[in-house]
Amino acid sequence: MSVGQPLDMLPLIFVSAPVMTMNAIVFSSGILLLAHGVAAGNLERVPTRDVPSIQQRALPFLSAMDMEHRFQPVPHDAETGVLVRAPAPVLQIAMVGDSITEGCAWDEVFPETSIANHGIDASTSEDVLRRLDEILSHAPQAVFVMIGINDLARGFEPKTIISNIKAIVERIAASGSIPILQSTLFVGRDHRARRNADVEAINLAMRRWSEERHIRFVDLNARLAPAGYLSEEFTDDGVHLTAEAYRIWAEQIRSLVHQVGRPGFH
Repeated sequence: MSVGQPLDMLPLIFVSAPVMTMNAIVFSSGILLLAHGVAAGNLERVPTRDVPSIQQRALPFLSAMDMEHRFQPVPHDAETGVLVRAPAPVLQIAMVGDSITEGCAWDEVFPETSIANHGIDASTSEDVLRRLDEILSHAPQAVFVMIGINDLARGFEPKTIISNIKAIVERIAASGSIPILQSTLFVGRDHRARRNADVEAINLAMRRWSEERHIRFVDLNARLAPAGYLSEEFTDDGVHLTAEAYRIWAEQIRSLVHQVGRPGFH
């Protein structure tokens, strides 16, 4: 251990002996942390709310274990002796889009679902196409897509955006994942009047195309922008969403989220 090594880099050593008690674990960890402080020459009084106690640091490692059986042997194949690894968790949903998608902690909104947030600030439909292979490499069962507003901000024509979104959806479907297309959101009334006309044209074209190909289409504007522009109560800057807006968005897709992975959902 080098002098000045960060505290959170210190290993917590757990001795696999049936007689080891939790107090011994806590004591051993305490010795390590105390030694680090002395060696670094920076041992000082720190508020406990900023640095958890040794017991608080140890408990998360122990709380998920059955206290009577926490020293179980690692599973292995009886014939080959090879360690048996648990299968990687199935990624159920990927949320794909720009900063509007990125702004929500989807895994906290749907804690019972394995969900990855692939929203990236300033993304356009072309950006999504470029990174789509990486997203699909994780084999999500379903991919929710909402994109397009940054394309318009950069001067892309609606027909180009429509073509790109179609390509995104088709590549998702070809990969075996289920595409779920969400409408491009309107902007605020005073933000860009012309932009909302373009958004409406994009959504109309994508809705019709989705219906023809039996692709699920979620009209987010029905609740967030019923008057043809993003309601003031749902945005602070005319583009990005408030917490209440995300709550409504989650309500609109909740049924679909819970259906992903169930028999018959395709």
